[in-house]
Amino acid sequence: MNFKRANTKFDELYEIRLATPNDIDNIMAFLKAYWDKNHILAVNRDFFEYEFRVGDRVNYILAVNRQTGKIDACEGIYIYSKGDDDTEPFDMAGGMFRTSPHALLPFLGLEILYRKRFMMGVKMRSYIGIGAKKETTYILTKKYFKDDMVGRLDHFYRLNDKKEYQIAHITHKTILDIDSKDQAELVLFRDFKHMYEVFDNESFKKHNPYKSPWYINKRYFNNPVFTYKLYGLESSLVLVCREVAYNGAKILRIVDILGDREQFHRAGEALDRLMKQNDYEYIDLYQKNMDRDGLKKAGFIERLEDDVNIIPSWFSPYAAKNIEIYYHAYGENLYMFKADGDMDRPCSVDVENLGYRCVKQLDSIRDISPFSKAQYDKDIESSNCHTEPLGEVSNVESQQDFSSMAHTKQALAHTYKNDKDLDSIKMHPKPCTHPNLAQNLDSKNHTAYTSTTQNQNSTKES
Repeated sequence: MNFKRANTKFDELYEIRLATPNDIDNIMAFLKAYWDKNHILAVNRDFFEYEFRVGDRVNYILAVNRQTGKIDACEGIYIYSKGDDDTEPFDMAGGMFRTSPHALLPFLGLEILYRKRFMMGVKMRSYIGIGAKKETTYILTKKYFKDDMVGRLDHFYRLNDKKEYQIAHITHKTILDIDSKDQAELVLFRDFKHMYEVFDNESFKKHNPYKSPWYINKRYFNNPVFTYKLYGLESSLVLVCREVAYNGAKILRIVDILGDREQFHRAGEALDRLMKQNDYEYIDLYQKNMDRDGLKKAGFIERLEDDVNIIPSWFSPYAAKNIEIYYHAYGENLYMFKADGDMDRPCSVDVENLGYRCVKQLDSIRDISPFSKAQYDKDIESSNCHTEPLGEVSNVESQQDFSSMAHTKQALAHTYKNDKDLDSIKMHPKPCTHPNLAQNLDSKNHTAYTSTTQNQNSTKES
């Protein structure tokens, strides 16, 4: 079977496209039916729009059944910049993904995984999928996406010197000495304006992924549910942290690092002081591709897969076990952290409505060389395209239970105000001049395609 026929099969049965605001209710109903009926994205439209709506566009990829008009698969997309400034790299991450058990074609999920790389309106530099399912994503990504990476995030931590631990379970206590050379102080940023008065955003663009002021403001400074603390190390590095309390104790989680990540070793002493001042049991970090020697110099040790120590990652409900986080990704020299995508997103809370401006959609889909077209053609040809349902789906293993949020409406209004205030910052995106936005290729000539059904029940934690 040739590649064009594989393309035709999907297009005959499905309309694969970006969502619009008119699709939101249907997406939520789909998630309620096939993911979790109580999940925040299934029951709270305001929070759904906060996560995925940018003006008149919704960053969700849909596969809509042409016969029934219903969604058979969908995936959320987190864009790290709006795509309206050609000086900003365009990097993105995946969110909640689900395929219906009644999908007409096998490989529909992998089809979305492939096509989304060309549907955001600008040329994608990198893509990160945190929380990938090891049993499926490893095999399928290696088979069809030869230049993609799959793996496990490395888990590092630094213990406070305590006699007893209420959150961690420590069998072998190891506290490394910190290399005192070239240490620097950490500054807690008051807001995003304060941060960008100090942080070298232009230098950050050289690193992968790049996260724009628009994204940082929305995602961290004005998150309607979680409170993040952003600490700067001079102009080169920002640590995005979140405090978690349980059982009368608390910890600090570094969920993202912005800027020159190889400067992390210089924050060791400052982090140690912060841990002791706040009586944190430990500070931990899930990451990929940071310098291991630098982490060790900062006093952090690695929690291995068969480690005797338990450094929990699930808190709602709490689980006294080590959690492995797997990924699939595309891009060069790519750093990955727990907060990429939706792995540091709540599962249940009430929020108010907020919308953002639109990014123009590219009308076409183009080929990507790493895709194994010949293998795909062979597999799709040998598959029964109208099989029985592809299997039942189950709810996420862990759900969060939040008490009522005070001042949520005010926080969201403040987010919208600060989104406008980005105009006053020097690195605010320029009017769109990106050449890819002007392209209008004939969609009938597009090549591409892979797909699979994946039931990714990635567990979220509080």
